[in-house]
Amino acid sequence: MQIPWFVINKDIKLSEIKFDLLNLPDTAEIIKKDIVLTYSRENISRYLINFFIKIKTPHLYKTDNLNLIIEKNNVKDKIPLGRWVFEIIPYEQNELRIRELITMSSGSKIDYPYYMFVIENKSSQLVTLHDITYDSPNLNKINVKYDDNATLENNEWKDFPVGGLTLAPFSSKAVAVFMESKKPQKLYALKPKIIYSINDKIFEMPGDMYLVTISMSKEDIMRKATR
Repeated sequence: MQIPWFVINKDIKLSEIKFDLLNLPDTAEIIKKDIVLTYSRENISRYLINFFIKIKTPHLYKTDNLNLIIEKNNVKDKIPLGRWVFEIIPYEQNELRIRELITMSSGSKIDYPYYMFVIENKSSQLVTLHDITYDSPNLNKINVKYDDNATLENNEWKDFPVGGLTLAPFSSKAVAVFMESKKPQKLYALKPKIIYSINDKIFEMPGDMYLVTISMSKEDIMRKATR
């Protein structure tokens, strides 16, 4: 589980930061956690807090009250994380690989975010890509489209075939999931599930993380930081 954390106008030492999760499912266990700096510019730093979580039984778990606890100098901050869905599927050797993707959509108001990636069939067999799914009640999937181009540049998106998108052995195609946000002022962190088949057998694999964030102007950020 990955959580972005933005720090404004503060110099911090990562060794002094403690963090934890509150209200995880009962069957979940944090086996490792770390924090890394991913961006720093103009008094704004972006960190990524990583929790490596073990859930014993493959299942779908939902929690509406997950909280992040951050402690520094014996002062604890409790940050509500909202609704999270954990879906644990049995491990299988995946024949697909994501080569390129757009990891974030950001803006002052995002009504129609999109999740785009290039998917590669690394096997010697035909693979049929059927769907990209996720569980978010306020982020509706409008449609899924594709492009024969194997990059995310100059794409001409076409409707997804009714029976699924066929990937020839060792080939790649671009895929886009277009969405509609019912509450564009919220933060969404998605890790969609990719459903595909080989010889009529269905497989599932996790996609990479995609964030939908509401950005503010530098003036607004600094105003909030100095309150």
